[in-house]
Amino acid sequence: MSDILAPGVVRLDIEGMHCAGCVRRVEYELESLEEVDHADCSLTPPRVTVQLKAPFPLTALLEAIERAGFSGSLADRPSEASVQQTERTQRETQQWRLRFVVGLSTLATVLVIGRLMPQDGATTGWLNYLRIGVATIGQLYVGAPFLQGAWRLLRRFSMNMDTLVAASTTTAWLAGCLHALGGGGGMMLSDGLMILSFVSLGRWLESLARQRATSSLRGLLSLTPRTALVLRDSNKGETDEIDVEQVRPGDRVLVQPGAKVPLDAIIESGRSDLDESFLTGESVPVPRGPGENVLAGAMNGQGVLTAKVLRPAGETRLQAIIEQVQRTLESKPPLQRMADVAASWFTPVVFAIASLTAAAWWISGDAEMAVRSLVSVLIVACPCALGLATPIAVVVSTARAAESGILFKDAAAMERLGQVDAVLLDKTGTLTDGKLHLQSLQEADASASNALALAASTLRASSHPIAKAVVRAAEQEGLAIHEVTQLHEQPGSGVSGQWQGQQVLVGSRVWLASLGVAFPSVAPSDAQVEVSLDGRWQGSLTLGDSPRADSQAAVAALQSEQVEVMLLSGDLPRRVERAAATAGIAHVLAGATPEQKLAEVVRRHEAGQVVAMVGDGINDSPALAAADIGIAMGQGADVSIAAAEVVLTHGSLAALPLAIRQSRRTRRIIYENLAWAVAYNLILIPWAAGWLAPWISRSLPPAAAAAAMALSSVSVVLNSLRLRR
Repeated sequence: MSDILAPGVVRLDIEGMHCAGCVRRVEYELESLEEVDHADCSLTPPRVTVQLKAPFPLTALLEAIERAGFSGSLADRPSEASVQQTERTQRETQQWRLRFVVGLSTLATVLVIGRLMPQDGATTGWLNYLRIGVATIGQLYVGAPFLQGAWRLLRRFSMNMDTLVAASTTTAWLAGCLHALGGGGGMMLSDGLMILSFVSLGRWLESLARQRATSSLRGLLSLTPRTALVLRDSNKGETDEIDVEQVRPGDRVLVQPGAKVPLDAIIESGRSDLDESFLTGESVPVPRGPGENVLAGAMNGQGVLTAKVLRPAGETRLQAIIEQVQRTLESKPPLQRMADVAASWFTPVVFAIASLTAAAWWISGDAEMAVRSLVSVLIVACPCALGLATPIAVVVSTARAAESGILFKDAAAMERLGQVDAVLLDKTGTLTDGKLHLQSLQEADASASNALALAASTLRASSHPIAKAVVRAAEQEGLAIHEVTQLHEQPGSGVSGQWQGQQVLVGSRVWLASLGVAFPSVAPSDAQVEVSLDGRWQGSLTLGDSPRADSQAAVAALQSEQVEVMLLSGDLPRRVERAAATAGIAHVLAGATPEQKLAEVVRRHEAGQVVAMVGDGINDSPALAAADIGIAMGQGADVSIAAAEVVLTHGSLAALPLAIRQSRRTRRIIYENLAWAVAYNLILIPWAAGWLAPWISRSLPPAAAAAAMALSSVSVVLNSLRLRR
């Protein structure tokens, strides 16, 4: 494979990052390359998205990451990167658990040896050597990740959290060794091991929390089958089980009872009930038969299905959802960018504070306090909580939203949605189910019941949605379909034909009137389909779609969140007002063109409102793109989904108030996390430095500083996990 990458987006996994300072360092090195337009690095998950302006070697990108002090690797697709990241997180969890156990064991051993040492010093020498040896094992094994990371950065005249941990624990270890060899108690040996133990505990708990936070994404990944049964000889029923990546559109696959559908396909034979809850949110399996589409990841019921593959593995609907969730996790809201910039300056400032504090105590004649304050300040000020404050909340919130059928285009969209104070709803397919059905039938001769049958017979070959609805209504009534010949479709108007030597016209009132058909006063004015036979009016058919079952509750929930709701539709005023009244919407704009919908969005912008537009059709895409937040229904047109920043995959309007509440909760949690991280450092750094000595008799010991540092990270993670509720 060529080493040269094409212009566009490249995603790389990063190993060795621990704080927001690491993130800024990676971004700085990559953005210093002329061919790189932009680099967006995330801590959770540890990954960077690079926008290339021109062809560029992969090795040059990896070298830039190495200059930042880390290692990188290319992931072919976001879903594969997710699998790799999940496996990496599991390994890290196990490793940090082991390091915590080793750190705790060596700490206990050092403390026990200290208790066994005789007061007369007769055997103090060899016990001291034993204690130093055990402490050295703990320092080298448990502290290895920090020492290695600090050394990589030191060679490039840079620093991060690893530098703080390595410097503080190494200082404690050296001071403890010198103290022990000088005949003292060597208490700093235990302080260094306590620091490493607490830091390892914090990393272990943090890693466990990340695993829990991304459980929804792992659940989506588990839906994807790895293999498919491809029919090679349909007559003999012979199949080959091959990797789904090797299956091509047009191949025919066999889906056995209890198996997952391997790829998006259309059923050719067989009937079964399929569980599509991952996409629709509907827990009840739905019946599927020949001619109907099935989606990759759906669980087959008791039937055997033969289906023709429509799309390759990388383009399935499930794959699109997985990749959208992954892109959201990799992106950053504006709050995170500000925190990253602050954290990148944090480590050098902490080193300066620690050095000045130690020098002041040394000059005052308290060498022990100088060392202790140096270690305490370095360890207590690690910017872990600041770096985790936003990304861990975004991870948890993204996963929780995906469970509810809500996909955000990026983390910035998640942040903006919480600021929305006006929601503009399209009608068809958004407030209503978008499925036309016969609402009323007015016939010239009610006893004949011929208008519906004539209309269905004439429209049977048309693919227009109205024609399909008419035919479906006739079939549901059990009406006979007549043999209408010489069919001719007039686009945008209707269909003509011959039945028993008479001309049949089925279409709009304007078209039929232009051909000389007269309409009586009993004909409803809002009917979409008129029927005539030899120039005589036979009947009027009025079709419509039903309000979604959850639309009224969804509108009420939006209004309870102090969000103004307005209905925009190109439909007739009578129908739009009826739908609005049913849903409880007071503000209506009927007969709206795409330009008028766009103008309404602009008008509200100028009035200072933050506007969300919800739609599912092509005519909604201009307003979706112009709104602060464009929201598309999952079953809508591809162009509307592409223009939107939020997609409701279950096609349920009830997910919209949930999305707004989730966004607002996420913003609140992020602010709480940032406030805690800042307050923590403002309080504990002066305490660790001994600046509070006039008011507090004791300074913050190194071990307590380590515990506080670990607690700060864990508290931020636990606070973010509240978003799962």
